[in-house]
Amino acid sequence: MTRDLGARMDNVDFKSLTNDYKMMVCGIFTTDELTKAIWQCTGSKSPGPYDFNFNFIKNNQESIKQDITEVVDSFQSSRTFPKVVTLLS
Repeated sequence: MTRDLGARMDNVDFKSLTNDYKMMVCGIFTTDELTKAIWQCTGSKSPGPYDFNFNFIKNNQESIKQDITEVVDSFQSSRTFPKVVTLLS
């Protein structure tokens, strides 16, 4: 049995994305878009649990650009992140 809580949203005008925007959001990221996204992040923020913050990523971008691109490409094609490979034992 559903209980009526009295909340109504009948007259709410929900905004929706245009088809062009939906296609843009679902499209493949370019290297330029990845670079721009990285540089928009606060330097002291870390995108993961490994203490590599965005200052590290920005300062070493040329060295790790290929790795970042491969991870993002893998995610976009499989919709899952690749398993973490530990290089230091």
